[in-house]
Amino acid sequence: MARGARRSYEEQLSIVEQQMERCQQRMNKLKEEKEAILEQKCKNEMKELYQLLQEQNISVDDAMKMIAKKESA
Repeated sequence: MARGARRSYEEQLSIVEQQMERCQQRMNKLKEEKEAILEQKCKNEMKELYQLLQEQNISVDDAMKMIAKKESA
């Protein structure tokens, strides 16, 4: 089976650099997706915490004071 002409080092480097750029773009997109997921998780947890405080008739300030008091003990 015949092989094609061998690529020059410059062509090989160019191909590798293009592949690296595509990988970097994919990594950047995945990082953005990760951040969006973490942000949504945080919002949901904050919402759940606030609902729990409301159900227990505890203000945010009171909760912060309780946490600060517990940390200093």
